[in-house]
Amino acid sequence: MVQDTLQFGTVGDDIAGGWLPVVLRGLVVLILTAPAVSKFLRYSDRAANFAAYGIPAPEITVLLVGVAQLFAVVTIAAGAAGRLGALVTVPVMLTAMAVDAVNVFNALVLVGCVGIVLLGTGNYSVWEPFRFGE
Repeated sequence: MVQDTLQFGTVGDDIAGGWLPVVLRGLVVLILTAPAVSKFLRYSDRAANFAAYGIPAPEITVLLVGVAQLFAVVTIAAGAAGRLGALVTVPVMLTAMAVDAVNVFNALVLVGCVGIVLLGTGNYSVWEPFRFGE
């Protein structure tokens, strides 16, 4: 006699593995897009801010941070190597918190990026090369 077994997935698995990362992606992209674009549209203002914070080579650093943030926005939004984009963003947010101040926006981006690094990009990802535990 064959015994049928029922296998139940937990709600937490579906949320953490599928939809929570999508929410984190949306949150990070929503918050990070404007500051990333402003590094280029308001370059001289951003460079002056970086200089006021005491960041070395502010003219170059603004461009590097802007490129890193745009890379993160594109990869996280598409779900294509989103973990890499999120990982690149973590030191940027930690530096922003250290030199300026902790605010709701950079804290949300930091938490969102750490979540994406740990959980992946979830449903509707184009490409996720770094999967843990598989």
